[in-house]
Amino acid sequence: MKIDLQESLISVEGIQVHAFHGVYANERREGNTYIVDLYLSTDLTKAAMTDELEDTLDYYTAYKTVLEIMAEPVSLLEHLTYKIGKALLEAHPSLTKAKVRVSKVNPLAMEACIQTYVELSVLR
Repeated sequence: MKIDLQESLISVEGIQVHAFHGVYANERREGNTYIVDLYLSTDLTKAAMTDELEDTLDYYTAYKTVLEIMAEPVSLLEHLTYKIGKALLEAHPSLTKAKVRVSKVNPLAMEACIQTYVELSVLR
């Protein structure tokens, strides 16, 4: 039996953070709730065979990377999303693609909006 694990996916969804991103002063002052979702493409062949953490991408380290970047205020979700994707590729050589979605929940400037988000893929 041949199983192809080279284009496998590790997902970390729903990382919820209160942060102070935005263009407007009230966003920087009051902050907002953000939700970050990660979809990380990598080869899981070795980890599937060995059952060893060092043979895979440790998603806890990806989670910690998100928290570190979310702590540094930026103006645009586009920039924030790119920074997360780029940092993940730099930290994890086994990644071939990092698809990142950053959602702003109940944006302060738009009372009738549940959320906005930016999603992008950073490729190696």
